[in-house]
This record gives sequence, C-alpha cells and structure tokens, in this order.
Amino acid sequence: MDFLYSLVLSSAWVFHLMDFKGVCGQQAFKTEPRNVTVRAGATSLLKCEVLRASGAVQWVKDGLLLGPQRSLPGYPRYRMTGDQQKGQYHLQIFNVSLEDDGIYECQVGRSVSSRAIVSRTAWLNVQSKQTNLLPPRKEGGANGEKKHAGQL
Repeated sequence: MDFLYSLVLSSAWVFHLMDFKGVCGQQAFKTEPRNVTVRAGATSLLKCEVLRASGAVQWVKDGLLLGPQRSLPGYPRYRMTGDQQKGQYHLQIFNVSLEDDGIYECQVGRSVSSRAIVSRTAWLNVQSKQTNLLPPRKEGGANGEKKHAGQL
C-alpha cells in the first residue's frame, strides 16, 4: 500500500512540475503574416500572433534574422508591436522604402517545452511614390507617332 501511495504522490508531483514549467501545449501561430502592397513612404504592418509562445520570437527578412527585441537594433524604422501578453509580435515598418521590398517570416525558437516554428512566407511589395504613370502607348497617330491611351 505504501508503494502505491508513493507512486500516486510522485505522479502528482510530476504533473504539477509539468504545469509549473508551462508544458501545456506546443506553441503555434494564431495569425501568420500575409502579402502586403504598400506605397513608399507609408507605414506597413505584417501581423504575427503566437499561441503559448515559449521560445524567442523574431522576424526574418530575405533570410536575415532581424532580432528578438521589440525595437530592432540596426533597423530604426522597424519595430515589433502588439501586446506581448496576448502573443502579438507584429512587424511595423515606418516610412517604407524600396529596399524594404522582400520576403518576411515570423519565427519562434524552440524551448524546453516546444519545438521551433516558422510562419508562412509573406511578400512586402513596395510601390514607388510615382503615381502619374502613363498608360501604354497606342499606334496610329499622325505621321506614325505613338499616342498615349486617351490622347486625341
């Protein structure tokens, strides 16, 4: 009987220890980044929400790790925003420029209780500020010159 009682107490202690360590489940994405098109000079937001985050969360741009800090050293226009308690690690880019155009991923490192996870790849497509682009030229003007669509 003493053996059975010891076994039950040991099992209860292990379950309590697992709960204390946060082994409640595998970390997973609630929201993954999506492709975004933005004009140069605007602000962009790539969303990432993690359930049960236990590893370090960081963004990757074109295969380069940007770092796990909320304000990213070396990238003064980049910032991780959102409520960390709610698992929000959105990437906000201020004054977007053409060099920000590329592929981004949200990554969560492994921990004692969970394997590493990587979000789907999202493209940030940056359009130049030039807004008065002329439509394609049409053939058939006087003396064979080309005319812009809508031009008489």
